Amino acid sequence: MGGVNCPPPATQGVSPAMMDAYVDALASYSGNLFRGISQVFAANEMIETRVIARDDQFKAVSDVLDESQTSLAAAKLELGTVASLWQAMGQPPISFADQTETLQKICDQLPFAAIELSAMTVGVDVQKSLWDSGITSAMCAIVDDVTAAISWQTTFAKSSSSLLVATA
Repeated sequence: MGGVNCPPPATQGVSPAMMDAYVDALASYSGNLFRGISQVFAANEMIETRVIARDDQFKAVSDVLDESQTSLAAAKLELGTVASLWQAMGQPPISFADQTETLQKICDQLPFAAIELSAMTVGVDVQKSLWDSGITSAMCAIVDDVTAAISWQTTFAKSSSSLLVATA
């Protein structure tokens, strides 16, 4: 579903250098996208592990959310390069702006979730403290947008692959 599955459908007249630049940008974008998304889910898993262990130390979770933001911000920047190359190669229109906006929303929400975790004062019940904080709504919003980002990426992979078959 990553870069390997998003070939430009028409390569006639595309220079090898441009194709290499597209492949490199697409692989970088995809790697950062999936790294950032996996870090969101890793943070969720870390939260659950802390609930089970009755451990109220969330600094490591905040750090993973910060790393996710870095990866997704890099994906967003690289997607701009992918979009420019896609257009320069004369490919059919695709709304890269939708994915860019989704990635920006996630990047805007991640620091809030990290701050919420860092600032959370936990009493006796770690789970109740999580429910009573803004972290639950923040993480749900992030996961909703992560789902949208994955959906867009899947649609891009399917559409570019089907365009390739149609032009073959």
